[in-house]
Amino acid sequence: MSICFEKSQDAWFAQGGKYEMHREGRRVGQRFTLLVNGQREASFFAWPEQAPGSGGPEYTWTLGVSHKTAETAVGFETYASLFTSFLKAYQNTTGLPLGSVNIAFDPDIERKALDQWGP
Repeated sequence: MSICFEKSQDAWFAQGGKYEMHREGRRVGQRFTLLVNGQREASFFAWPEQAPGSGGPEYTWTLGVSHKTAETAVGFETYASLFTSFLKAYQNTTGLPLGSVNIAFDPDIERKALDQWGP
């Protein structure tokens, strides 16, 4: 099943509000919180990187979770499938140039980003 997040004034929603994603902008990176049926399900740090690609920019979002955590089932979906669908919608609604979306997992990415860029 393909999940399609849509932007509202305060959040991004999918499947009639079953899935809801909120963004907290930070000086370094971003934090996203996933709600399922109105209940907080997960919160994760995300670090984006952009590289040139043959068909446009390639965006890699490194999420501050392990690959095993990303495989956690949420109904018929996994965190990874929800994160990927959401990040595609997020990029489309924030004015970033269209490009491919990849996700990577590193539980230490928030610490690494803060070490490099400061708190």
